[in-house]
Amino acid sequence: MKEIQLLIDTIFARQSARRSEFSNNRYTLLFMPGKYDLDIKVDYYMQVLGLGDSPEDVIITGAVRSNTTHGNSVLTNFWRSVENLTVVPTVNSTMVWGVSQAAPLRRVYIKGNLQLFDKGYASGGFLADSKVEGTITSGPQQQWLTRNSEMGKLGRRKLEYDVCRSTSGT
Repeated sequence: MKEIQLLIDTIFARQSARRSEFSNNRYTLLFMPGKYDLDIKVDYYMQVLGLGDSPEDVIITGAVRSNTTHGNSVLTNFWRSVENLTVVPTVNSTMVWGVSQAAPLRRVYIKGNLQLFDKGYASGGFLADSKVEGTITSGPQQQWLTRNSEMGKLGRRKLEYDVCRSTSGT
């Protein structure tokens, strides 16, 4: 696990530099079915992908997160995604996915809460074919699209545009 975490941290350090927003670097972190104890920080042009048949085939205990890395908002948190895995968040039982555009969560099972912002403003995102057991908090997220998903409770919401299609728990 230490080697995997070191590789993830190295890629994140490279992709979180300000110049990475327009770089040619692209990284996909592929996880074979199994259980992993990791802190996966996701930044520009990073994709985290579980290779199982079901999101429950790949379980990440710890964090899969997109946080503020530049300034006091996530308005430039673009071009990142997470697909086909289960996240068991350990910090406050909350997965932080502070993003703006081009940053989908697809086929993700979150065994905890989901926070759609980090610090300051956020401006858009997408959740599809997923399940969130806990509370989804949008905070200052401006717009969000959720499709074909099961949601626990909805927490504090300030969304200007919130579209939920074929979704339970809204």
